Amino acid sequence: MIDGARIGPLRYFAAAAMGLAGAGLFTTQAFAEVAYVMDDAFRMSAGGVARSLADGDMAGALQGARVLSAGADQPFEKYTSGQLMLQAAAAKGDLQAQRQALDLMLESGAAPSGRTAELHALAGIISAMLGDYRTAATQVAYANRLGYVSVPSQVALADAAFQTGNAQVGNAALEQAIAIRVRGGQRIEAEWY
Repeated sequence: MIDGARIGPLRYFAAAAMGLAGAGLFTTQAFAEVAYVMDDAFRMSAGGVARSLADGDMAGALQGARVLSAGADQPFEKYTSGQLMLQAAAAKGDLQAQRQALDLMLESGAAPSGRTAELHALAGIISAMLGDYRTAATQVAYANRLGYVSVPSQVALADAAFQTGNAQVGNAALEQAIAIRVRGGQRIEAEWY
């Protein structure tokens, strides 16, 4: 029987969720279908934030990305500033800033269609980690409808469902996460049961 108490595996996926921001999720190839509209001042500022990231100055990069996002007025500028913010926030372990960055990216309208479901799933995972269970359930359910299902997203959905009193959805999501791990040859920790 699956325990409806706060799911321990969600904490296990915190590092995995944060790692998505820097593990090839956001590459220049992902932008192939997005119009590259940004003015010169924005481009220079974005370059400064990127240099801060490269230099390991995550606090400076995060602050720079926030300033950059405030001045972004084109969809690609908003997406780019969100991407930079997400990278810096992930490196700092700042979940609130990661969630803000994902909102900016998704609301920009410039998210590549091949990444939209994954971004919604990540928003759901981080929302669950922040205790915003209704948003977590909404984001992951939307990612699922778009065809994106992963162990971390299903664990986040299960956690959100259990925390909001929907044991049926929670059990189904957790069972799906277990099935994905089993198919991948990964063991299931005892705390999952």
